[in-house]
Amino acid sequence: NKTKSLQTVSTILLAWIICFSYFMGFLWPIINNMIFGDDIEKYRLFTRIYSLTYLVPPILWLLIGITISQLGKQTIKYAGLFIMTYAVFSLLNDILSILFNYDIHLINMPSSYIHIHSIIDFVLLFSAGCLINRRSNNGALRYFSFAIFIYSVSNFLAYIVNHIVFDFEKLTLADMSFITAITSFSVSPFCYVAYILIFRAFHKLPKYPM
Repeated sequence: NKTKSLQTVSTILLAWIICFSYFMGFLWPIINNMIFGDDIEKYRLFTRIYSLTYLVPPILWLLIGITISQLGKQTIKYAGLFIMTYAVFSLLNDILSILFNYDIHLINMPSSYIHIHSIIDFVLLFSAGCLINRRSNNGALRYFSFAIFIYSVSNFLAYIVNHIVFDFEKLTLADMSFITAITSFSVSPFCYVAYILIFRAFHKLPKYPM
């Protein structure tokens, strides 16, 4: 009975990746030039509205982490705790990003913040996947652990590529936007696969209880 709620969560998560996704986020600079051109006010308004969608994934990951922590062996509970920590950390970061889009600056982030944030995200999710994979004999949870591996590694590689790109001072903003769009185009299929695996895992989980 504890796993039934995950079907709803995974369905919402899959709907989010189809409707918004990181692919749309990275392509937005190019789409902006095609639709709005130099109309800065319309661009800022749409960006502020779109930024609210940032809150959807961490909230759903938090629900996933809470539910996973209630299942099975102690190691699985630790994996759920890692996922919950990742979700809370991401949620706080996304709230700060949204406030920044609304010109509200609560704290000044150091330049190294993006590096710390990306590394912590990778470590937390990858560790959760390892814990689930090592201690689970449940086929549905193995789907889930594999999805976490794909999601964490692909996003971390995207961060590394984009970080290298932004270190080149000679690149223009248009060049950077184009390269990040290409990076997203390459990484997004892996993110899609990860979310679909999560959807499949959580719909199978009630049939294969811990």
